[in-house]
Amino acid sequence: MIGVRKVWLPLTDTTEEGGGVWISLLPQAVVDAKPPPLVDLRGQHQPEVGVLAAVQVLEGHEYRFVLEVPDEFGWLKTDRPELFQPDAEDGRAGRFRPGLHTGTVPVKVFGARGLVGAFEVEVRSRKLDYLKHYRWMLRDLAEGLAEIVMERFAASEQRFRMDDERDARTLYQRFALLQSLLQDDHLMGAIHQVIARPYVTWENEEEIRPISQGVRGSSQVVRQIARHGARVPWSGGARHVATLPRQVLSRKTYSTIDNGPNRFIKFALMQWRDVVAQVHDVLARDVKSNSPILRGIRESAALRDRLDALLSEEFFREIGPLYYLPANSQVLQKRTGYRTVYQTYIQLELASKLSWEADDVFGAGQRNVATLYEYWVFLQVVAIVAKLCDVEFDPGALFQVNENGLSVGLRQGTWKVVEGTTTSKSGQRIKLALHFNKTFRQGVGSWTRTMRPDTSLYIGPADKSESYRNVWIHFDAKYRVDALQELLGGNAESEDAEDRQVEDGLWGRAKGEDLLKMHAYRDAIRRSAAAYVLYPGTDTWSRQEFHEILPGLGAFPFYPTETGVAGGGHALQTFISEIVDHLASEVTQHERGRYWRDQAYGADGLQVGVDLPAAPFLTRPAADTLVLLGYVKDAAHLAWIHEQGLYNLRADAQRRGSVGLGARELAADLVVLYGPELERGEVWQTWEEPRILNREGMVALGYPAPRGEHYFGLGIRRVSCEGHWGAVFRYEVLKELQERVGNGRAYGAPVAVSWLRLVEAVGRGI
Repeated sequence: MIGVRKVWLPLTDTTEEGGGVWISLLPQAVVDAKPPPLVDLRGQHQPEVGVLAAVQVLEGHEYRFVLEVPDEFGWLKTDRPELFQPDAEDGRAGRFRPGLHTGTVPVKVFGARGLVGAFEVEVRSRKLDYLKHYRWMLRDLAEGLAEIVMERFAASEQRFRMDDERDARTLYQRFALLQSLLQDDHLMGAIHQVIARPYVTWENEEEIRPISQGVRGSSQVVRQIARHGARVPWSGGARHVATLPRQVLSRKTYSTIDNGPNRFIKFALMQWRDVVAQVHDVLARDVKSNSPILRGIRESAALRDRLDALLSEEFFREIGPLYYLPANSQVLQKRTGYRTVYQTYIQLELASKLSWEADDVFGAGQRNVATLYEYWVFLQVVAIVAKLCDVEFDPGALFQVNENGLSVGLRQGTWKVVEGTTTSKSGQRIKLALHFNKTFRQGVGSWTRTMRPDTSLYIGPADKSESYRNVWIHFDAKYRVDALQELLGGNAESEDAEDRQVEDGLWGRAKGEDLLKMHAYRDAIRRSAAAYVLYPGTDTWSRQEFHEILPGLGAFPFYPTETGVAGGGHALQTFISEIVDHLASEVTQHERGRYWRDQAYGADGLQVGVDLPAAPFLTRPAADTLVLLGYVKDAAHLAWIHEQGLYNLRADAQRRGSVGLGARELAADLVVLYGPELERGEVWQTWEEPRILNREGMVALGYPAPRGEHYFGLGIRRVSCEGHWGAVFRYEVLKELQERVGNGRAYGAPVAVSWLRLVEAVGRGI
């Protein structure tokens, strides 16, 4: 296609004065860019002319428009103010911004005297093969949804009828599914193969003929000669065969293509042709409404003509009508060509039972490929996750029953979920729940703002235990991303150039903001471990925050193909399987991190917001630093502690307040001394392993009047900034904390608490 700088579009359905609109590129736009931003195919022999509008603009681009209409119409405006934004008071000139929606854009122009006229342009996708992708995705959706209906709803008899009472939009969406399959090269190849190499049967024909006409000899004829009945003389016969039967029954065998399988092929094509014709008639009756159905009329006419051309083949002239459906025919089920047509017929029969209120995809004249890609991605991921489940992943939840019968529930902004369970390599039972457009509301699912990813995969224990192990993985479908370079962006200089392109009305190719959106999903939505972009490219990009597969971020190629097998599907399935096994493992660092995060920020987590001195002597977080509340009984005891750098704990099992070898108190990082002799507590730090001392050893160290047989001795030293904390720890607060934490232990018995719990008690004054 060759680009142009400006085009003239006359207004149709106008008054006698006429008029039109100029659409032109901005001065800095490149006319012959790839793809060209403005194309005029009028007068050219292009295969898409007649199906698409001849004047085509490019999504995401910006144009100048000028309406040339006689002055007596006064001010002007369009019925598409979101696309045509005037910069003149009379509305006759301004900017045309088609945005990101693709398809035919019908525009009506109004003036002070009413309707002036109408025109239309085609908004093309930047992807040159977007029409194929659109058709392939519709085909995959029709096949996938039909398969679900067949398996889940078990219809015993299917009849493909178009309801003449349905509105034009509903008929068009059904036609779109039909068209996507009938335009598939695989189906067309199958039909031509049937015509070129038809199934042939041999038929026997019987007739009663006079013996005088002669018959071919056979054992059957010999038996008839010997029978009784009306006979005639035979002069040339033998002496014992003087007569012959007056008439004999003659049989002949011939080949024919007028058989059940071939009649079915003709029946299917005729029925599809009738459906297309009916869609065309219904849309044509609605042509003066506000519905954008002009493309639907062109498409249905083109497909009807194509089916008429097939049915005009000499092959079908020899074939009669079908009186019954040969569903058990091995030819239809196994023979090449016939099998494809039969499967397509069944798929269309079932798909026709569905109503899909996805106006943003199926509106006549509109090809929102990006939104269709979002639906397609979700159903493909449903199929992938279903393969991982050993307890059935029931996609029947995607359907609902309404006044139109069975309806597909997928629609932007509408939440749907399908669930199943699987067993990991480690033997863990794992629940998988795939959500479409799940809303994570601010303050509940998201801690910043409300977010709604395209597809969210919930992974957690099937028994609902250990809530910290519940994890979300998010996927966003980005059809307009072509390559990783667009997604990842570049350096600051290239990003500045990118911004200038957008400001100048050109398409900013790099989609770095999509990657930032993945960061937002992962970081803002609670319990999210990863977020990935799915795009119709070729390269995989994946990054891990640490050295394990999660937490992660990245992009995977995922695109429709002519064969119906999603490109990149196997790699994505392998990756999701690895994530499931990773989350089921109990020995990963990710598991450990989630556990401690849950402990730190769970409902039982302490919130300390008091104004306290800094504690640079802490070598671990406050919640993980163990503190021994060490009671000092008198001044002599305090003097001994200061002199020896030891704090003693009773080790005799029979004495009150004693501790055992495995006691938490012996693992303390800090010791806070308190007692009636201390107006303020003292902070000390342990620096060596506990010592075991007997009575004689304590006496040798100068301990005043030891009464026990065995002691533990903790080597301690004064912290450097203890003086600041000495003014904070009051005896009454520490005494009450010991009583509360001690759970009935003797007064002054050693107890261990975290530094966080200690300062929280101090801040509250207990």
